[in-house]
Amino acid sequence: MHALRLLKGMPSIALIALAIILVPPAADARDIPSNASTSTPKQLIVLSYNGDADERHDGFFYRELLELVLQKTLSTHGAYEVRLVPVISNENRLLRAIEQGQVDVTWMPYDKHISMALRPVKVSLLKELSNYRLLFIRAGDQEGFSKVTSLDDLRRLRGGIGAHWPDRQVMRMNELPLTASVSYSNLFKMLVAGRFDYFPRGIYQIPVELKRHGALRLALETDLMLYYENPVYFYVQKDNLALAQRLEQGLKLAMSDGSYDELLERFPNFQWARDEIARGQRLILELETP
Repeated sequence: MHALRLLKGMPSIALIALAIILVPPAADARDIPSNASTSTPKQLIVLSYNGDADERHDGFFYRELLELVLQKTLSTHGAYEVRLVPVISNENRLLRAIEQGQVDVTWMPYDKHISMALRPVKVSLLKELSNYRLLFIRAGDQEGFSKVTSLDDLRRLRGGIGAHWPDRQVMRMNELPLTASVSYSNLFKMLVAGRFDYFPRGIYQIPVELKRHGALRLALETDLMLYYENPVYFYVQKDNLALAQRLEQGLKLAMSDGSYDELLERFPNFQWARDEIARGQRLILELETP
């Protein structure tokens, strides 16, 4: 109470002087502990993704891998937020969305013809697993494929392919006859209907697709394996160098410390693919790439 009366009775100049004495000076930035929290904003990363996808879906692995590499770079690049937007199933529309900054990142096989407005992060998301192909054929056709011992023999048969897939360029370069379709799901039906003789698929895709299309008269060819370089990369907008560098650094860290392999082993289809390659029982037909 006495202090209050003293303050009320002081002239304004004296009050100012007392305030200077009582209020400590602002802390110098150098006095702030290095571990003090900062208000650096989170890096927002927009992803076109189906949040309901389960572990049988390739996209689930890539989504988990994205989360892993972002976690690996928290100390160097800071906090982040992944925001999911509805799936853009049309590849050309998805690429335009990245060019225009509406989506920040996606994944796909490398294609040198992809727009120059996009930047691939050149660390293969599946290491060498994406370089191997096995063949779906019609049930009962194995005997004819067992006679194939060279690319020349395979050229006597016709393959099926997606009309816009980068693999199409590889097949054409190696003079393998093709029938193309814009519909992925229709290719299985077209094979059964005799429109072509085989449908090459990524080795890690085989277990899931065998179950998914089990009702059709399909079989997995038993003797052959195609090999050509077909890396799957993250893609970002060309000017988004910060995100590209973060993803590259995080991928390399995850692959060097074993956490990438731990993630891969969670997915039975990838483990099946590794085991099938390790068996070494198939004739490998190596294709040239553009």
